[in-house]
Amino acid sequence: MSINTLKVDVQNALTLKNDRLLRDAEVQKLTGVRKTRRADLMRDGKFPHPIKICGGRTNYWLASEIEKFIADQVVQHRAEQAEKLAQLASDPFNVLMSALAGKPSQNSQGACDAPDGHPKLLHSWPVKLLQAGHGDYAGSGVMASRAAASLSR
Repeated sequence: MSINTLKVDVQNALTLKNDRLLRDAEVQKLTGVRKTRRADLMRDGKFPHPIKICGGRTNYWLASEIEKFIADQVVQHRAEQAEKLAQLASDPFNVLMSALAGKPSQNSQGACDAPDGHPKLLHSWPVKLLQAGHGDYAGSGVMASRAAASLSR
């Protein structure tokens, strides 16, 4: 295929679709993806490649390709969310336990309770309380000794 034929095909595609060309700033605004991440995605084949008009230095993207990229991202995100919800609905205990794996103390529901009674996903709250000068938290001697031991390391 010659260059002239390719130019005519691109022009026909643009006029048939009533497509427009987007510059870098517009693509970033629409997608929220910056240059470096876009380059990584293009290298992996997950983001449309830009075109250069008349051999210039400026990159342009077809609006239809960017819209398709955004639509594909929405579909992928919704599929991942549906999969997570299905997994949570089928086995909520194991999902919760895997999220809390490696945490120091867990209550009967498998959540790690902080001194204020709220479940926390962080395992370092006893150490932080001792560092802040709050040695009395829920009267747990075991947790206090663990926290003190971790501070002495």
